Amino acid sequence: MKSYILAVAGLLGVQALPAAAQAQSPDPVTAVLAGRPILELRARYEDVDQSNLSREGVAYTLRTHLGWQTGAWQGLSGLVELSDVSRLAADHYNTTLNGKGLYPTVADPRLTRLNRAQLTWKPEQRVSFTLGRQRILLDDQRFVGNVNWRQNEQTFDAGRVDAAAGRWAATYAYIGHVDRVFGDTQSWNSRSHVVNLSYKALPDLTLAGFYYGLDFRSRLAAAQAAATATRGVKLTGAAHMGPWKFTYAGTYARQSPYGVNPAHFGATYAELDGSAAFGPLTLRAENEVLSGDGAHAFVTPLATLHGFLGWDDVFLTTPVKGLKEWSQSAALRLPVSGPFLKADEVMLRRLDFETERGRANLGHEWDAQNTLKLAPNLTLLAKYADYKGVAGSPSRRKLWLSLEYAY
Repeated sequence: MKSYILAVAGLLGVQALPAAAQAQSPDPVTAVLAGRPILELRARYEDVDQSNLSREGVAYTLRTHLGWQTGAWQGLSGLVELSDVSRLAADHYNTTLNGKGLYPTVADPRLTRLNRAQLTWKPEQRVSFTLGRQRILLDDQRFVGNVNWRQNEQTFDAGRVDAAAGRWAATYAYIGHVDRVFGDTQSWNSRSHVVNLSYKALPDLTLAGFYYGLDFRSRLAAAQAAATATRGVKLTGAAHMGPWKFTYAGTYARQSPYGVNPAHFGATYAELDGSAAFGPLTLRAENEVLSGDGAHAFVTPLATLHGFLGWDDVFLTTPVKGLKEWSQSAALRLPVSGPFLKADEVMLRRLDFETERGRANLGHEWDAQNTLKLAPNLTLLAKYADYKGVAGSPSRRKLWLSLEYAY
């Protein structure tokens, strides 16, 4: 047994101090002891069948997050968190690092690492400074996120400032290193600046502008190609009409090479989506367009991509002729409450793909999932994705079953 499992068992018996004691501690030692443990366990079965590979990929993995969040002392607080991804059975899958290219990819290599280690100073309610290895999630994570779907999480060695004044909110971060999901050998050194500024024009209407200047220092060719400057605007809003609630969002961005990227190109991104909710039912439609000129395309190297272009993850890299995606989905939240089931949500989605340049068919996909809340801290997930491909883009089917506990 690994030693971290003993630590997990120890933390299961730890109880955080009452919230009142966590407000502001009189000294640093009390602040540390007035914190709370971090314990997250996610056991997952993933099965992948890909048409151009003769072998089926099967992965049984366990992710453990284990750490401590301190209380506050004179506005200072800290957090340390370890992450471990273990294999629960033989690795009949390609992690991208284990050399098993005859199997489909399941990008969850075995890894134990420092996931987060950060110090936060909050001199007042409207301003905070965070230094260290941390999560950075901006807007809907379409451009910057933590890729939490994968067992290894993406975190950042960064310095970050968050500020708010009235209807305005702003975030700036300098990123010195990106700890990617593929493992330490695939992580990127960085000299990147991310800026996000938002204004709440109305209670249900927010306007945002952003600039992401990403410069990656790595011998990996993918890192150099991902060095880009992206400037854009985003609008999100909501409206009510009787029992119906409507939400909408739109994004537009332009991208050019940045830093070490020697290429010359200009690319654009546009997105529109809207949803209508009536009681437990939500209907949604979305359209995304990432341009490409045949040699270069719009890229989002720090995004949480899994939720946007289909769960089969066919288009983690934008085709050089660009990509157009249309999707329609329906989600139903069932009003259940019992001793072994607190919530139940079912979702079904259809996606269609084609190139932005030339409008060539790139296939379609069906996604479905059922999320069961078994207890306040325990969630069971069943998820399925079926992509029907075309020449050069093989079909694939994926099935996931996972059980997640969060303390």
